[in-house]
Formats: sequence, structure tokens, C-alpha cells
Amino acid sequence: MARILLIDDDPLVIKSLENLLVKQGYEVECARNAVDAISLVAVKDFDLVISDIRMPGENGIIAIEKIKKIYKEKQIFCSFMFISGYAEEDTPEHAIRLGVDKFLFKPFDNEELLKNITEELDLVGKERELKKASFIAPIVVSRPQKLKIVRKRAVITGIGAVAPNGIGKEAYWNGLRAGKNCVDWITLFDVSTYPSKMAGEVRNFNPSDFISQHNEIKRMGRSSHLAIAAARLALSDSKLNSNSCSDLSVIIGSATAGIEYIVPEVRALERGGLRKMRPYLGIAGFGGSISSEISRAIGAQASSHTISTGCTSSTDAMGYALRQIQYGYAEVIITGGADACVNDGILGSFCQMGAVSTRNHDHKGASRPFNKDRDGFVIAEGSWIFTLEELDHAIKRKARIYGELIGYGSTCDAWHMAKPHPSGEHTARAIQLALEDAAIEPAQVDIFEAYGNATPINDSYETAVVKSVFGKHAYKLVMPSTKSMLGHPIGAAGGQQVAAALLALSEDFIHPTINYEVPDPECDLDYVPNQGRQGKFHIAVCNSLAFGAKNAAIVVKKYSENR
Repeated sequence: MARILLIDDDPLVIKSLENLLVKQGYEVECARNAVDAISLVAVKDFDLVISDIRMPGENGIIAIEKIKKIYKEKQIFCSFMFISGYAEEDTPEHAIRLGVDKFLFKPFDNEELLKNITEELDLVGKERELKKASFIAPIVVSRPQKLKIVRKRAVITGIGAVAPNGIGKEAYWNGLRAGKNCVDWITLFDVSTYPSKMAGEVRNFNPSDFISQHNEIKRMGRSSHLAIAAARLALSDSKLNSNSCSDLSVIIGSATAGIEYIVPEVRALERGGLRKMRPYLGIAGFGGSISSEISRAIGAQASSHTISTGCTSSTDAMGYALRQIQYGYAEVIITGGADACVNDGILGSFCQMGAVSTRNHDHKGASRPFNKDRDGFVIAEGSWIFTLEELDHAIKRKARIYGELIGYGSTCDAWHMAKPHPSGEHTARAIQLALEDAAIEPAQVDIFEAYGNATPINDSYETAVVKSVFGKHAYKLVMPSTKSMLGHPIGAAGGQQVAAALLALSEDFIHPTINYEVPDPECDLDYVPNQGRQGKFHIAVCNSLAFGAKNAAIVVKKYSENR
């Protein structure tokens, strides 16, 4: 029988909670203040302590601090919960600082309370089992006898998009088909002193539509908000219930996740010292948190990894996810990318580099890939996440299949941190590796989803690379850029491209490159200028480049039963 300690100075609250918990079979002790609680803890061991925050004298925070110290010395495993009034907005901060995962605001639902108590007691039991097992014998991990030689097939059964042109795959695809220009003046912060004033923002996005608890929203960065939303949409689109797939993995690409949270906290530190910083920074400020937040949101309990390789992040994440499926290490993976790059710190750094467009006199035309007068990329944000599934697993549950990932390649120039190697050989090699991995010839490719970021160096460079890889067939490819409409979401760019490629293959329609007005003689391929078109497409290559001399490519194929 679990033993619970209740701490609250309100006799009515204490009485009602005690009656509720006793009826559930729990052994309950009550304390009206911190002093009484600490006296009880000195002579009894509890499995769970539930404390109000505000009490006369020493409050619940001090009580929990002292109890945790006592139990640490006694090596007692105990869990803790806070209950608090709605007006006490600092409750989550106190909870995180003390390592308390659960806190409920009054008035709370009894069923919710009991559910949280059950979860906490279950965690205490598991922690005790783990500690006990570690003292008995090491865990023996069974390993496969040999690596699987025949590679499995990986198909996409769900698409989630949170983009500047809309939320959901339908809005995303309709916007692409129509050539919708989503670049506009920045509204998320003051850009009066910035040389670049436009971006591809995700507008009309409300995190509470996808994250139910306000305190959860508050302690995450915007990248995680976008990522959770797209992951939920992808899972819903695939009609796969995460509760029926305990081995669900998450592999997400993000270049800047956490930075949008760090910048204002550093300013708070400078203005008011350490006490002005929120404790969430230690969680939300590191890139690895974004995959964990997705895993928590959808109940994915297998691998949870963030790949952060700059602008190739989501392409690399999908490439690693592909490998996991192919070699039998996973059956279902949530993969793709998310980045919330439209913030003052990130834009400021790119302004200082001279990488972004300053075409403020024509801000709607600022993102203009392959134009002779292009002057830099337009910063953007968004999240494009997919349900990647082993083929037999998808067929067994009669899932809709949008397309198949069949090849991946990556290289590094090992040269300059901010520009590609002039020879183009390493970027070309990444594309060639992806084609070889897919076991296809260059002439089989129909769509080349360009990186196409509209910098003076990149577009002519990428065009030359495509010619070197595909030869004369380069002139038969369609080579559009999604960034012309949406801007450049940095680490999420590969997901933006793959979503476009999948929908182009499944809908037999290729989206345009808009703002194409001043042709560049060095950019003479078919960029699908200004208007999309119908066509029969079977295979697409999505290309990515990144600061740090990184190159990555992934091959997407229209699904057919035969390989």
C-alpha cells in the first residue's frame, strides 16, 4: 500500500483530499505546515508527498527542499507533487528547480489528480526496481546475431506541415500549387535597426491548439511548439496511434532550436542578474530538447535524437531515419525538421554575415532564387515532419502511402565554413552517393528539388553541380525552389523540400519558383518559373547545403509495389 503525505494549511482541502485518497486504498498522513511535515518525514517513509505552495511560515517550496534533503541522506525514493492557485504563475519555475514533474492548479479535477498520483507512484516503483537491479547484476543486452543484409523499404504514410503558407499538408500544398508568396514584413520583433526586414513567418499559429497545458507551452522554445504541432499532424495523417506503437522513434533535424529561448534569457541575466533568468533555460536552451519534446507529446518511447548539422539538419535526420528502417532497427519513425529562425539574434548574425537579402524596397520579391539580381536569402521558420514506416508494417494496417525514401548521401567539403568548395565535387559526390544508395541512374530522376536559397554564390553553384552530375539530362529535370515562396527555414529546409517532392509525386504537379524575373546566364535550367504545371513524375532528389561545408541529398520515389 502506497503511503502519501499531504501538506496544506486549508483544512477543507486536506479533508477532501484525504477522503479521496483513502477511498483509493492509499495510506494518508496530513500536515498543516512545513514544520509538521518535516516532523512526520523524520519518522516515516513516504512514497509520495503532495504539497501546497503557499502556506504561513515556511511554505511548500521550503518544505519540499528539506524533505528531499532528508530522504537523500536516508536513500529513500520518493516522488513529489505541487498544488497551487491559478494566480501563482511561478509554480512551474519552482517545480523545475526542485525536479518536481507534476503540479496541479486549484481547482483541479479529481480524476486528473488520481491519474497524476498513479503515474508518480509508478515512476517511484520503477526507480526502485532499477536501483535494486543495479546492485544485483548488470543488465544483459541481447544483440542480433548478424546484420540484416536485405534492406527493408521505408515509406511515408503521414505528412505534417506548419508553414508560412498554412498549417496542415493541404494548406501547404495548396499554397505551393498556387505559388503563394509568404514573405512579408517581420512582426515577431522590432527590425527598425536591421538591414533585412522581411521573413517567412508562420502566422495564425496558436501553440495551445497542439499543446494543452499552458505551463508546457511557457517552458518551450518556439521551435518545439512548431515541431510538436507538425508531429501531431503527421501522426494523425498516418492514422497511427502512438499508444499501439510503443517502439515509435523520433529523429528530428534542427539547426537553431533553443537559440530563440537563449537570447532573451541572456538579456534578462544582463539586466537583472541571475534571479531574472527562468530555470527553463537549462532545458529549452539545448538543441536536443526538441526531439524529447516531440517524444513526450506523442508518447514515443524508443530512440529520440536531434540532428543538428546546419541547413542539412532535416535531410540528415531523414537519412538516418531511413537507415534505421532499412536495417531493421525501427518500424516507425517520426522524422523531418523544425526551426524557429525568425528572431533577433539569428537574423542579426546573418545580417552581419551579409547572407540575407536587403531588398526592402521590394520585400515581396526579396526571395528570388536563380535571378541575376538575387542578393541573399530571406529568413523563415516552420516545421515539416513525416511518419516514416517500414513497408510491410504500413501495408499490414492498410495505410495510405505518399511515397518512398530510397537513397541518402552526405559529404563534407572540409574547407570553408561559409561557402562551398569551388570545385563542387563534394556536393556532387553527396548527390551521387544518394543515387548509388537508391540504385538508380541519373537519367531516371524527374524532379530536382533545389536548395535554391537565392544567395549570389549558391544558385549558380548548385546549377553547375546539377549539370556535372546529370549531364545532358539536367536540361530535362524540373528544378524548383520552395524558398522563393516560403523563405529559408535553415535546419527545417530539407523537410520543406521533401514535403513538396512527395506531394508533387503523388499529385502529378510541380510547384513553381516564383519571383523569377531576371534570368542569370549561369542559371539556365528549368526552374519552373512563376507558374506550376502538370506532369508525370516518379523520382525526385532533394538537395541540401549547409554552412560548415556540409552537403546532403535524399531520393524520394513514387510508391509502387515493385522496387
